[in-house]
Amino acid sequence: MMAVHGAALVKSIVDDLAGGTTSIVVVPQNVDPSAVEQAVEFYVYQQSSYHDFRKLFLPDWTSGSPVMFFSEAFSVDWGSRVAPRTVDNLVRTDGLPEMILASAFTELPEDKKKQWLDFVMEVDSAVTRARVQYPAFCVVAYAGDQGLQVLVPTPSLKVRPWYNLFTLTRVEAELQGILSRQDSAERTWQAALVASLAGSDNEVADCLSPAVIRSRDEIFKQLNRIADEKGFSVHDLERAGIEQFVYGHSYQPLERMRPEDAIYRLWNLGLMDYTAEYGWEVVSWALMPLGLTWIVDHRIWRAQIKLVMPLVDQVRLSVVSYLCGYGGRSWLVDEVNNLVASSTFGSRTIKSCWAAEFSELIAILDNPAYCTTRAVELLQALRLAYSIRNELAHYRPIEPIDYFELLQRVRALGFGP
Repeated sequence: MMAVHGAALVKSIVDDLAGGTTSIVVVPQNVDPSAVEQAVEFYVYQQSSYHDFRKLFLPDWTSGSPVMFFSEAFSVDWGSRVAPRTVDNLVRTDGLPEMILASAFTELPEDKKKQWLDFVMEVDSAVTRARVQYPAFCVVAYAGDQGLQVLVPTPSLKVRPWYNLFTLTRVEAELQGILSRQDSAERTWQAALVASLAGSDNEVADCLSPAVIRSRDEIFKQLNRIADEKGFSVHDLERAGIEQFVYGHSYQPLERMRPEDAIYRLWNLGLMDYTAEYGWEVVSWALMPLGLTWIVDHRIWRAQIKLVMPLVDQVRLSVVSYLCGYGGRSWLVDEVNNLVASSTFGSRTIKSCWAAEFSELIAILDNPAYCTTRAVELLQALRLAYSIRNELAHYRPIEPIDYFELLQRVRALGFGP
């Protein structure tokens, strides 16, 4: 899951390393630590200003203390005058790297994980005492590693959870740049729905990208397939306790949580994702085995409404403009107000032609007296827009085919995106 927020997190990590701050990056179970390490390494080598960067492969440490392993790895020349071989003396030796990526930490046995993190904290303290800036480490660990319990963060040693800090709008914008659809409206639709359903998970986004163009059923089919591949049974999900978070949202950042907190634990399992707009949400695929499809429908709806409603209203306003061109604004106001005689339209009156509702415009445009080719085309688009509006107004998502049909009609009329 190299998410679109990854580049910003990696930049922040590398900037901190360059400033002498150690980062312990903790990732959930559905993130590959080596992918994060590669991203950090790649970013460092892209920056010409960052020169002294080294990679240390931790599984090569088979015996001895972390100090001796570190010394041998970087050919530290202790010299006869430097004794004993302590961390305080180590940081005062010449030729140490400034930034060190301690790679494959997750492959170490638990006892060595704790020893290495103890060593990293000792280096952090020794660097502060010696009034020097380096070395600084980057270590990528799973959030559930028991070894992390020994960590005590300081101003120069940060624990960074790997999760999305972007807004959903930013994720959509990033997706629009990635998606291959040539049509801008289709690409915007695709990005909005994928972002709402997949959040920051690129693997899920890749699976859903074709589905959101096809149908709601295809979306459900892909989410069920993803759920099967993840291997969580209904019992697993119920035991994990995700149902307590499906009706409300928390906006508390992971940095303020403890590993035993429910949201932190579910994030570690890959069952929750975060956006600035909606806070913490259960990931969409995990809702399917529990039969919570109405929540998935809501996520489809919330993405659709901001795209579709402006287009729907554009159809209404275009019909108003057409009718005003036919008989004038005052005429249209009178026509709408004359409809109040029918109980179908209630008793409301309007003062501006632009306030005319769909049902009123359909009744006027459907009059044989105004029957022209243009009027027929407008009426077809207006009826479809009205139907779509009613679905969305009742919190029901529409099918992609309806949106694209409306878009096609609007473009044929000459006023669409």
